[in-house]
Amino acid sequence: MLAPGSASSWLADHPWLPYAAAVRKQFTGKVEQPLPALDQVTALFDEAGKKIISATSELALDYGRGVLKVDAPCVQGFVGTVGTGQALRASDLTLKADPRNPGPAFWQSAWMTSRLRNPPASWFFAAAKEENSGQVWNATRTALKDPGQAPVMEQWVKGTVTLKVKGKGTFTARTLDASGKPASPCPPH
Repeated sequence: MLAPGSASSWLADHPWLPYAAAVRKQFTGKVEQPLPALDQVTALFDEAGKKIISATSELALDYGRGVLKVDAPCVQGFVGTVGTGQALRASDLTLKADPRNPGPAFWQSAWMTSRLRNPPASWFFAAAKEENSGQVWNATRTALKDPGQAPVMEQWVKGTVTLKVKGKGTFTARTLDASGKPASPCPPH
C-alpha cells in the first residue's frame, strides 16, 4: 500500500521496475536527489512482448501469459497459468503440464529446491487449486466469508517433469506421504 508519505510517482510511472531491479526509497531529510537514469535497466522490460527479466536473470515474468519463472542455483520453478501443454524450461527443470487439467487457464505452481548449489533436487513439489472443505469467498474474492475446515481439497497436477541431475551415482525419486515422510520409490520412465 502506498501512503502519501511513501508514494512515488516515479515508481507509478515505471511499475515494472521492482521486478527488474532492486528499488528503494530513502528519506534523508535533505533535498531530494535526482532520480537515477534507467538506461541500464530498460532493456529488462519488453512492453510489447509483456515480459520482464530481473537484473540477475533469475526471475522472468511473462505477464502476457501469466507465468513467473525462477531459475536460481537452489530454486527453480514456475507459477501461474502453466497448464498449456507447452514445455517450460529452467536450467535443471522442465515442466510440461497437461492441458487437460481442469480449468481453462490452469493455474499451478511447480518447484524444485536443493540445499546445494549443484542439484540433484532435494525436493520437487507441484500444487494447483487448494482450499478447505466448505471454504466460502466473498463476492469479490478478496476475503473469506468462511475459512472452512479440514480436509483440504486439492486439485491434482498432471504432466511430465524432467529433472537434470549432475554427478555420478544412483538417484532415487520418492513420493511423500501425507505427513511428509518418504514413501516407496517412483518407477523410472
